[in-house]
Amino acid sequence: MEADVGIAYAADIGVIGSSDSLRGRGTVITADMSPEELKDLEEDIRRRHGASITREQVSESQRHSFVEDCAHYRGWTAGISETRMFRNLAKEIPGMMIQKARQQVRYVGLSGNISTEISGGQLVCEATVGRHTYDVNLQQLTQKNRATGVQRRIRRVIRKEVVHGDAAVTHLRDREKQLAEQQEQIDRLQRELSELSEQRDADEDKIRRLSRLLSQEKTRSRGISEQKAADERKIRQLSQELSDQKAQLQDLSEQKARLSQQASKDRDFRIYLIKRLEEQLLSRIPDVDAVSSQSLSSSSLLEQPVPAGVPLHRALSRLFLASMTRHRESTGSDNFCDPPQVEITRICESINPSSLDQYRHARKFLAQKRPDGSTSLQGISAFKCKVEDGHVNLNEHVLFHGCPFGAVKSILENGLDPQRGGEATGQMFGAGAYFAENASKSDFYTTCSECSSCKDCKHAEAERCILVARVLLGETKVVTTENCSSWKRAPEGYDSVTAQKKSNGGRVDHTEFVVYKEQMALVRWLIFYRHKSDCQCHSCKYRRGW
Repeated sequence: MEADVGIAYAADIGVIGSSDSLRGRGTVITADMSPEELKDLEEDIRRRHGASITREQVSESQRHSFVEDCAHYRGWTAGISETRMFRNLAKEIPGMMIQKARQQVRYVGLSGNISTEISGGQLVCEATVGRHTYDVNLQQLTQKNRATGVQRRIRRVIRKEVVHGDAAVTHLRDREKQLAEQQEQIDRLQRELSELSEQRDADEDKIRRLSRLLSQEKTRSRGISEQKAADERKIRQLSQELSDQKAQLQDLSEQKARLSQQASKDRDFRIYLIKRLEEQLLSRIPDVDAVSSQSLSSSSLLEQPVPAGVPLHRALSRLFLASMTRHRESTGSDNFCDPPQVEITRICESINPSSLDQYRHARKFLAQKRPDGSTSLQGISAFKCKVEDGHVNLNEHVLFHGCPFGAVKSILENGLDPQRGGEATGQMFGAGAYFAENASKSDFYTTCSECSSCKDCKHAEAERCILVARVLLGETKVVTTENCSSWKRAPEGYDSVTAQKKSNGGRVDHTEFVVYKEQMALVRWLIFYRHKSDCQCHSCKYRRGW
């Protein structure tokens, strides 16, 4: 069922004023009002509301009724069209009517075309209600649905709408308050907008500054990138150079290793040659005939210095100094002193043709006696003479012998007398010629040139002399704890005695050797030496009385 568009027709309905008297009588403004009645109503409205309404706005010729009751609050001015004022007022005041001639339409929010057409003097207009559109003819009082073509008559409604002036004023005041609040809100929003604008300007300035900084950073970044690229090229170049240097270093290392290996071989070979030379020099036996022809003395004794720096001097010095070792502070003591600190003053070679001839015959006899040679000694450090080609091992060693300084010449001329061995120091291994593999052991039995007894010599730093002899041990008897003090000759089947040291079960700290025949030993060299002033060896402590 279609609904009426709500257009009402009336004969004499208008809008009342706002005075109390008018509100009580329900007075309306109509087109039938006389000019005098309109003037009275105008004066009353002006008096109460300060309205500024001209005569022309309510002229009889326009036949329109209106009220500008709210002009004071809305700020309307004279000269505005009555239709616009009336329509705006109708929006503010519920029940406001539009009246033209003897027809009036209630402003109920229909299509704006109704009000527009009516205000323009047109009686045909378009109205829309919901989804329906109507053609409205206010002259014929009909409404026609465009979609269905159904036409109906407009209901005739005769009503009187009374709107009291105080309610309108209150409504307008509330509306004014709302508008004031809205204005305040607008002002606040404008302030916020201003602040936002200022903030926007600040942000834009900040953006510009940041843009400049970004540009600078980009420039710096490009510079860094370029520098990085240059550095990377430099690094690659340096890496290549380093790689080349590593390769060169590797080549040099390999070359160094080869040279070092070669140097080691050369050094070992040099040491080998030196040892071979020293072995030959220390093992050499002078030719008897040659020595005899060179002898200048009646005693046929040749004594000549060995120059420092020659291989023989170096060999004897090394052999002598290397044999220095520690000894007990005293017999039975568990404390050992430091090895002797000595310096060699001179070395002499001694050749006694008579003693040399006896030694050569002894070697020959022993070789005939022991055609298979002698058993080699184990665990000793004494220098062993080289066995010549075509000869057998006779255990010939270079050993040391200590004696008083004054006895040296007699020994060189007459040879070592085994029967006098141990006269001053005891004969633990019988009556024989005693020898040691350590020169520090032989040092016990030496004296200076001013003293004749080793026990009485107190000159710690005086020059002393140790004899270096070539000793023919042959088949030697190794003794440990046996009592040998009464022996006058080597045990049956042996040619000498070797006293084992305590570490091997013997009775002495350092190995000693004893021969019982004069021709079994040949003095070859004399080593003259001194103890250094800071020497802390056994002999120096004894000689200094410490």
